[in-house]
Amino acid sequence: MLISFLGKKNIFDILNLLNTNEELYFREIEDTLGIHKSTLSKTLKEIEEYGLISRREEVTNLKIPKTYFKLTEKGKQVVKYSNIINNL
Repeated sequence: MLISFLGKKNIFDILNLLNTNEELYFREIEDTLGIHKSTLSKTLKEIEEYGLISRREEVTNLKIPKTYFKLTEKGKQVVKYSNIINNL
């Protein structure tokens, strides 16, 4: 259920960070929130499965492409309503 999922650690931190920034790549999220790489990867995958964020990969000269994340419309609505509830 989405409501219980949203109560998990780091979910709202990630959603709020992406709400403040249009789009961030993995390393920016990792550095800003101080979440371990493997934990962040798993959490982002779960958030994406709920349809709250989308990802895109950008091929660079690096061996591994940069993966960018941003909120979907559904994700923006979840952040909006959660902020309303938190302000009550």
